Amino acid sequence: MKRQCNVLEDWPLYGSFSSRFSFFCHFEHHMFLLKISSFTVQLLILDLLQHATGVFLLKTTVYCHIFYII
Repeated sequence: MKRQCNVLEDWPLYGSFSSRFSFFCHFEHHMFLLKISSFTVQLLILDLLQHATGVFLLKTTVYCHIFYII
């Protein structure tokens, strides 16, 4: 949901220019932060998955080497 800036309508509600401005930016900022944070979380999950897979492969390789030597 996109909030349109309507200075005349919102003037009595929010008083000073700075508070009105921050109110308008608030919605955009939150949407932006949500997009950024979800993207970061996705990257983090991918990174963790790759790390876990890497560790798993490394352990498997080490075990195979030990088994092969024995």
